[in-house]
Amino acid sequence: MIVGGSGEALMKTLRECRRLGLRYVLSVPHDPGRLKVYLDDLRRRAPSAGLGQGWEGDLAFYVNDEPELRSVPVNLAEDLQTLVKGAFPGAATCMAVVRPARCRDYLRASDFFMMDQYPFPILPMTWLADSLDKAASIAGRDRLLSVIQAFHEGEVWPELPGWRQIDCLAMLSIVHGSRGIFFYTYSDIGKTEKGRRRLGRVIGRLNALYPWLLERNLPSAPGVEMLSEDRVDPKGRPAVHAALKRRGKETLMIAVNTIGATVRAALVFPDRRNGTAREVFSGVVYPIVDGRLVADFLAYETLAFINN
Repeated sequence: MIVGGSGEALMKTLRECRRLGLRYVLSVPHDPGRLKVYLDDLRRRAPSAGLGQGWEGDLAFYVNDEPELRSVPVNLAEDLQTLVKGAFPGAATCMAVVRPARCRDYLRASDFFMMDQYPFPILPMTWLADSLDKAASIAGRDRLLSVIQAFHEGEVWPELPGWRQIDCLAMLSIVHGSRGIFFYTYSDIGKTEKGRRRLGRVIGRLNALYPWLLERNLPSAPGVEMLSEDRVDPKGRPAVHAALKRRGKETLMIAVNTIGATVRAALVFPDRRNGTAREVFSGVVYPIVDGRLVADFLAYETLAFINN
């Protein structure tokens, strides 16, 4: 979670985060003078706040918010990074970026880049995925995080995405190599049962995959053969995007339908053997024939298969 504030109120929040086992990112001032004061105060208060030994290992700092859209000078962004690293050498830093090509300008100003493209309800779901791919070509996938749209606001975003759309964006970011996921929302989502159910359902599905999320995707994506009439994403690629992860003797394939239509796809496991795979969310066992697993997907649905 991203935490703002300062002084004793911030210390109280950090103690509660540690009690609950939450990892946190501190949103800091974007002016070097104010940041220096903030960092000095943070270091001074921490021991008396009872955070305990090792608390710095939990630290990460949100050092800039979409700097390329605000024309933040590169040297200013790098100064913020230098100040944070000087005060807390082991802490990580991150910044949100909308235009992935501009990551190149800020490579020395942040450890991680958070892609925060919000497509719903007008743009294709693959906007976030394509942004991750572009940023990876510049910064490498190990430096990429994703911010998932879980909000609505006025005329631009007139309604809250359904749980399936939120889930699609989160799972699609995993398929395209995101190393961490944040959800951007407003307090409105927690004020209604519908909002709480939507976000809670997605979190529950991510938790079902939790043991696998630390594993990097295998370098080669699995083959996908579309078998339905609706078969391509907006760029003409297979509508289903997929990735493989391996842990011990098991292989996980995550497959995401990126379009708003029901589709059928044949997913190809690399070993081309016969066997079975269990779908994580439903528990249904699918046959694999000559390495091919055929599955039907609802609009924006994600299926995850474990094969050993």
